[in-house]
Amino acid sequence: MHALLRGSMPPASVSAAAAVLLAASLLLAARGAAATTINVTTLADAGAGSLRQAIADAAPGDTINFAVSGSIVLTSGPLVLDKTLLIAGPGASALAISGNRTQPVFTVTGSEVSLFGLTVRDGRSDQGAGVFNSATLTVADCTFSGHRTFTGAAIENSGGLGVYRCLFTKNHTDVYGSGIHNTGTARIVDSTFEDNDADSGGAIFNAGTATLSGSTLARNLAFASGGAIRNADGATLSIINTTVSGNDAVGGGGIHNSGTLTIVSSTLTGNTGLAGNGILNNGAALLRHVIIANNGTGANCSGAVSSAGYNLDSGASCQLNGPGDRGSTDPLLGPLGDQGGPTATHELLPGSPAIDGGDPAGCTDTAGGLLFRDQRGYTRSVDGDANGTAVCDIGAYEVGAVPLPDADDDGVIDSADNCPIVFNPDQADGDGDGVGDACDNCVDVFNPAQTDANGNGIGDLCDGTAVPSLTLSRVQLSADSSGRGRGRISISGTLDTTAAGGASAFLGALQSGCTVNVSGAGLGVSETIEFPACAKARRCTGNGKATARFTVRAGNLVRVSVTAPGRTFPPPLASAPISVTLSTQGADQQGATPSCSVRGRRSQTAVCK
Repeated sequence: MHALLRGSMPPASVSAAAAVLLAASLLLAARGAAATTINVTTLADAGAGSLRQAIADAAPGDTINFAVSGSIVLTSGPLVLDKTLLIAGPGASALAISGNRTQPVFTVTGSEVSLFGLTVRDGRSDQGAGVFNSATLTVADCTFSGHRTFTGAAIENSGGLGVYRCLFTKNHTDVYGSGIHNTGTARIVDSTFEDNDADSGGAIFNAGTATLSGSTLARNLAFASGGAIRNADGATLSIINTTVSGNDAVGGGGIHNSGTLTIVSSTLTGNTGLAGNGILNNGAALLRHVIIANNGTGANCSGAVSSAGYNLDSGASCQLNGPGDRGSTDPLLGPLGDQGGPTATHELLPGSPAIDGGDPAGCTDTAGGLLFRDQRGYTRSVDGDANGTAVCDIGAYEVGAVPLPDADDDGVIDSADNCPIVFNPDQADGDGDGVGDACDNCVDVFNPAQTDANGNGIGDLCDGTAVPSLTLSRVQLSADSSGRGRGRISISGTLDTTAAGGASAFLGALQSGCTVNVSGAGLGVSETIEFPACAKARRCTGNGKATARFTVRAGNLVRVSVTAPGRTFPPPLASAPISVTLSTQGADQQGATPSCSVRGRRSQTAVCK
């Protein structure tokens, strides 16, 4: 077992890695893409069956698998990923891709690239010796080791980056961020950074926007500042359920912040620095439910930090004055080790004042939402002090907690997961229908019902097999007793595209309104019903009135149709009954009251009787 990461590819992670592939495959299918799987059959750097050849042969959206294990040693330059690809390795302990200590390993410029189940090692370059990313990159269950650069030894990111359950170890930069140097956006989950070194930001240097959760940063070194993390001027960093332990720097042994920093439900301990053993802050730093304790022999904090309450400082240097804050208090932490979950933590020993020391209303994330898990993925809140009341603990660890169900191992508990059977830690839901993009069979159109009449895996809304339903709740024509004259038409209706609906082009057209046309022998009226709120394809209502001359007689045909800009319905629009009534103020020449109705799935024409 690795010192901090519980195996480079534990069984749970193998399942999760497969779930990454499944999620990406489903997403491509939902967008109507046809993908091919290419197998790598040799460890050679180039030629038939090689990874380099597979990348060259792949079309956008393809998947590359491996029928080999061992090490691929690059000798002819980096592997350039310039298209949407999934590279699915057999596990970080089974397959390594090496830069041979002479060249970088991956350059990512394609729109969406996923790498998992690999070790990426021994890269050399000025930036991003392991991976240089300027696109959208997801890495899961990978190990990055032995890289050397000026900045971003393992990963240099200027695009969008997601890192899940990865290990970064023994990387070096001469300047910034030996694990990750981020100038774009980054989300780092359930990962370990250990024994890395840099001039600034021993593990992570953030100059963009980043979120770090469920992770451990230990024994990293910065020769200048930010032993574990440097958060630069203008940067934004959120840290949740994370342990920062045993790191060292001249300034900010744990973290040096000059940007915007928020830390919640995390533990900072055992870090050392000449200024600010735990945190050196000359920016904006906010702490909530944080243990910052026993960092070096001097101050835990250097520079004022703000408190949102329920923090614990073993000294008084952080000057915490929020509700529930505790100063000059020893949290009674156990050593860093495997306490369950994907990363190492410090347990709270019996009698720790951090046990049930949090907000009685619950631990919360950076957005104020309740945290249901600790760093290990175990339940919050628990009655750890056995006084009959469950209150969350201060720091990254919850005493007495048990693992929460998380079938896809994405760090989001099943009850809160918008796609509980497919790995989707970012919970992306582009169309806002409550179904995560990783599971959505029509990712660009609001379709919570996920209807798929032909069973092809592509939602009816995206493959053209479904149509929206229009219900005209009232189309009333009033005339004099002869059925002739000048009367008033009142129209109201509801357009519903939540369960089935037209293509996105139609939905966009609805923003400028639909015209409802009522026509028949001697009757010619057009009235517009506006549906201004249909931009996201939800249930919309509208109404309108018009005055026109018309004649109604027995046997007249009355037809109702709907026109959106550029498209006319029917056929086919209605999938729910449409009712149209025609009435007069008296009897017609045959002594009957003219009326007509339209009902049925497709028909929108009625005979007045």
